[in-house]
Amino acid sequence: MVNKDDNKKDKSFIEDLPSAEELLKARGIDLEKDKSKKKQKRETDSSKRTIKQFDAKWHKKDILQAITYVIVTLICTIRKGPFLKAAFITARYLLAYYIYGIVVVMLFIGLTKKPLKYNPTKKQIIKWVLFMAAFFAVSQFVHEGFLMFTGQWPPK
Repeated sequence: MVNKDDNKKDKSFIEDLPSAEELLKARGIDLEKDKSKKKQKRETDSSKRTIKQFDAKWHKKDILQAITYVIVTLICTIRKGPFLKAAFITARYLLAYYIYGIVVVMLFIGLTKKPLKYNPTKKQIIKWVLFMAAFFAVSQFVHEGFLMFTGQWPPK
């Protein structure tokens, strides 16, 4: 039998044992290097998930596209009637379409920027706003045309 008191007195055998770090170093394994390698690997893995960037420079194609959106919006928004009244109604509709466009684009960006990992430039935001305004103008134009053909226009 082993006397428990003898083990308490003689603890020199524990002090003579090498620590786990010394054993790993003896085998050529350095814990600090492994930690830094793992950290570097995580950083390179996260850098693979790059954020999509859009071109910020205005090209001829972008300018023509923006002009087309503005012209389509104007064509679908122009109202007939006395000049001042028609101009006021047209300006009011244009303002509404562009405000709706800004709000919808900002909502979409706010909801999708982080999950889809993209960073839109001012140019891209402007193009999206112009497109949305043209979309709203065309959809309103089609709606009013439908009401005219079905005999429901002008509203009573």
